[in-house]
Amino acid sequence: MIDYVKLKFNREGSVVGFITDQFAHLVIIILVWINLIETRDLFEKIIPMTSNFKVVSIITGYIICTTPFSFFVGIATKQWQEELEKGDVMIENLLNGGKWIGIIERLMIFTFVLLGKYEAIGFLITAKSIFRFRQDTETKQSEYVLVGTLLSYGLAIMIGLVISQIIKV
Repeated sequence: MIDYVKLKFNREGSVVGFITDQFAHLVIIILVWINLIETRDLFEKIIPMTSNFKVVSIITGYIICTTPFSFFVGIATKQWQEELEKGDVMIENLLNGGKWIGIIERLMIFTFVLLGKYEAIGFLITAKSIFRFRQDTETKQSEYVLVGTLLSYGLAIMIGLVISQIIKV
């Protein structure tokens, strides 16, 4: 039902629509979970989970860095992607190559932040900039890739810092 409503009211794929959609899915998952366990056992089942709170937090961070952030970056850069698709130059890319590159980069950055190895993030940025160097004829595509990369890196660093603070508690 949530996806049907999303298709009806969020055809353009706005960021607000995406966040609302994800929040609605999360609420449904929580409600089903609470309904499946007996209410009197709720606290007995939650308390053992909190002993592994750090592990659950780290796993959650890794999950967030994969597909949810891919959708977010895709939605946030949609206008530039459409502009490139309307252009005169045909751009040939691997099928979902950028998506998988982004996921791998975010997982690496998240890991580097958790380990406190911020210099490795700088190395990753440098390595990517060498591969993404373009001539003037492809400036729009380079800018599109740069916006997506910086957004992706920023989100991964942010979730890494948040999870790092959470697991210190």
